[in-house]
Amino acid sequence: MGGLAFIKHVLDHGDNLPIIVITNEGDEKQAVQAMKLGVYDYLFKDDIDPLLLKKTIYRALADHRNRKEKERLQEELASYTGQLEKMVEERTREIEYLNSYKELILDNLNEYIRVVDPSNLVTQYECGKILAEFGDNVRKRCYFFWKLDKECEPCTAKESIENGKVMSTEVIAGDRVYALSAIPLKNRDDTFSAIEVVRDITHHRRIEEELRHKRRLAAMGEMSARIAHEIRNPLNKICLSHEILKESLNLKGGDKKTIEIMGRGIETLRTLATDLLDYGRSEKLTKETIDIREILNNVISEFDYKIAKSGVKIVKRFPKKDQVYLNADAPKIRQVFTNVVKNAVESMPEGGILRVSAKEKEGFLVTVIADSGVGIPKENIERIFEPFFTSKIGGTGLGMAIVKHFIDMHDGEIKIESEEGRGTIVTITLPQ
Repeated sequence: MGGLAFIKHVLDHGDNLPIIVITNEGDEKQAVQAMKLGVYDYLFKDDIDPLLLKKTIYRALADHRNRKEKERLQEELASYTGQLEKMVEERTREIEYLNSYKELILDNLNEYIRVVDPSNLVTQYECGKILAEFGDNVRKRCYFFWKLDKECEPCTAKESIENGKVMSTEVIAGDRVYALSAIPLKNRDDTFSAIEVVRDITHHRRIEEELRHKRRLAAMGEMSARIAHEIRNPLNKICLSHEILKESLNLKGGDKKTIEIMGRGIETLRTLATDLLDYGRSEKLTKETIDIREILNNVISEFDYKIAKSGVKIVKRFPKKDQVYLNADAPKIRQVFTNVVKNAVESMPEGGILRVSAKEKEGFLVTVIADSGVGIPKENIERIFEPFFTSKIGGTGLGMAIVKHFIDMHDGEIKIESEEGRGTIVTITLPQ
């Protein structure tokens, strides 16, 4: 085996220690080849002195130690890099999960969340619901959200930033009402912004207004019932006296007409007293199983004379089965349909079509009473359930208020659609 072959063998099978070749027969060409193979140094015996050999050996050992240390450090660095990469991957997955979780929560909140800087610029949205409903408003003025052309006075976001605490207010924008809370936020550059949480509370305000309205109506109903009770007894005596006078006196001409006018006035007062008592009733419901088909037929038959006299045509549409049951207070439900049918018939003095239908739908009974009468002016529809509001001559203004009161007692709903000159549709929905 030649010298170069031996060197290669040692390098391939050794423990990577530095090799110094000392020879007396080699030349520069062999030295170059040996160095290329990986020997640390190639020395000729004739050129060696003890000091040079010692330095070469020390230098070779030092380089070997440095190389070993470098390899160790590289291995540790590779291991640490692998651990860091694994930690980064795990943390990335955690962040992605948290972001997904955050987006899921924010996108399903009823609140709008955004970040506003002191100059009223929206710097960030954190709620996809805003993007879906209002589009991208980042870098736009926050008051654009309220469809305003200048900032609110006072500005809740600025107050929150200046005071360093949560500030709250309500903002009315068009027909909507919003609750706004501003939370101070310190940015990375030590400046401040405000996180604004916006909630649409229009529905809550409407419910509160309805509750206040119902309380007012309840108080009014109680007062009305007391008044009606107080005047009913003397009114009955007046009515009896009127009947006695009418029968005992042989009146003619103007005197007879006066007595008749008096009778009509007494009858109007009796009707008003009865309506007041009906409206003021707040006693518990006495529910029983009733056949709505039978009640509707009986109510319609009460107006046979008016229907025939006006030339009104009746169209009924009920379920095919013989009976349609409803669990309700029979007198109150009868009063509801009586008042609605009465209004419908009176709205068609020159004739028309009265359509009455009932159907069962998902545990509810839906009754529709539609006429082709004069209709209701648009401005009156919103007031139609107000006590004492009426557009009819001689009306008490309590008929539809009683209807609404009794339907509310049954946890039902009533909806009115009307167009002047074309008629009115009343839809009553009651739980079965």
